[in-house]
Amino acid sequence: MRPSYFGLTVFLHLACLSIPATSQSSIDPFVGTFSGSGLTLTLTGQSGQYSGSALFEGQTLPVSAQKGGPGLISGFYVLQGESLPFQARLQGNTLTLMAAGEVYSLTRQADGLSKGGAETGQSDQVNNDEWGLRFTVPAGWRARLTESGYVLGSKTVRGILLLLPNEASSLEEIRSGAQEGITEAGGTQLRLAGELKPFGLNGLAANYAGTLQGEKARAYAIGLLSPHGVGAIVMVAVEPQSYTSEHTKAAESLARSIHFFKPPISPIALEWKQKLNGCRLSYFSRYSSGSSGGYTSETTIDLCVQGFFRYGLNDETVWNAGSGTMTGGYTMKYGKGSGTWRVIAQNGAPILQLNYYDGKVAAYTLSSNEKGRTYLDGDRYLRTCDANDQVVEARPNCW
Repeated sequence: MRPSYFGLTVFLHLACLSIPATSQSSIDPFVGTFSGSGLTLTLTGQSGQYSGSALFEGQTLPVSAQKGGPGLISGFYVLQGESLPFQARLQGNTLTLMAAGEVYSLTRQADGLSKGGAETGQSDQVNNDEWGLRFTVPAGWRARLTESGYVLGSKTVRGILLLLPNEASSLEEIRSGAQEGITEAGGTQLRLAGELKPFGLNGLAANYAGTLQGEKARAYAIGLLSPHGVGAIVMVAVEPQSYTSEHTKAAESLARSIHFFKPPISPIALEWKQKLNGCRLSYFSRYSSGSSGGYTSETTIDLCVQGFFRYGLNDETVWNAGSGTMTGGYTMKYGKGSGTWRVIAQNGAPILQLNYYDGKVAAYTLSSNEKGRTYLDGDRYLRTCDANDQVVEARPNCW
């Protein structure tokens, strides 16, 4: 579930990047948007696994790829239901893409995830269709998209700047959440340090003080409503002695630049994506025919937050026979490969789509019952999302 204003559990995980640091984390060079020669390619992902889309001659084509060597990726794009291969080589900000016998020269676009604008003093604009917002990265800062939201860091301003999604539906809900502050195990307690003040026509802002991960901290936060559903939280934090007007200025600049729009992604698809992100789906089946034998089968689908999935199948089949006939059995274990995953909506129904790297595409209709149990094509799947689950077999394999 997305955080509602200052109920920022996810903030604590992001804050572990260290408040005093400049947050200059390395960014995968293939992540971002590249455009040229009539083609625009957008890729997301990490650890050498990528997914995204290619816009070509008015068509949006799904893309999946993986790293093939230094500066090289290879993968597939889907055109009219057919998976076609491509390769791309990156040199600096130029991506040379080869597909269907053609060569395209693409240039990295300023999207807030690149190494460009923030270091040169320019401002980059970031568009997030999933949340339904776009914003401009403040000059001198760099933005990085994480599992929970955007983390911004600066080489000249200490501290960390965050942009997170917010599900508050009214200013009263924002006010209530803001007054609660943040109290979590591990030495985190941030409380209001002053009154809440209006921010524009759709938000509230406030100063906070206390401790973060056991260290003294000062923060300034702004909560914004969206007319289309998912709003935003902007927060800047640093140790108290380092807080200056530059921190307030950066947070307010980021908040004022935010423009909300109706997400092109179906709300039901978004809801299911959040529900499945980082989880393992397990399906168990058994068959027994008495004295003649039977089988057991376990299917697992690990849906990783990085955008890739792992599919596993463990079958054990046993035959039994009477006197004078052959008896025996075998166990068959193998992996079905991996690829990228996403949730889409078709005719109002949520669909889990698995795009294998060999070009195969599998699709499952998602549903749940009143108890919250998860079904794929009507079959019950156990959903487990704790990477430290005491039952090892229940842990998502996303490493």
